[in-house]
Amino acid sequence: MNPIMNFILLATERASFATQRVISNPLPDIEVQNYKNTAIEYEVQFYIQDYFAIEDIQAEFMARVYYAAKRYKFTLPYGDKVEYKMGEFPQELGMTTEEITASLKTLPYFTFLDEKTIKQLAFTAIVEHFGIGERIIQAGEFDRKMYIILEGSV
Repeated sequence: MNPIMNFILLATERASFATQRVISNPLPDIEVQNYKNTAIEYEVQFYIQDYFAIEDIQAEFMARVYYAAKRYKFTLPYGDKVEYKMGEFPQELGMTTEEITASLKTLPYFTFLDEKTIKQLAFTAIVEHFGIGERIIQAGEFDRKMYIILEGSV
């Protein structure tokens, strides 16, 4: 299986683990069902604690998959083929480098930086989207990133 498929399966598995009332043992079963020109269809089977809450559980799971896809910049390809080179990701729709620069300039931490440095930070910034209740980082986990919340709260 190719690395991108493994990554998609891992992201889907993590979304199921993060969904409340999904049981982690036995593990979810994630299988590719169909390859199409513009999509790969998956079937995800997981175990739950409360069958009467199935609609709420499915809705929460799909929201987590949506945010994971946005965070990892999975896009729907147009046409027959989309190629990605390692190290390159599709441009995030939404915030431009100029908008990120403007946001950084409003933060007290960055007021002492010159324009060129702020623009460089904005250019290298990665905008990630998280849904309500999603974990951004685990306490005690080593991470070299700096997180700035643009909207919402943690």
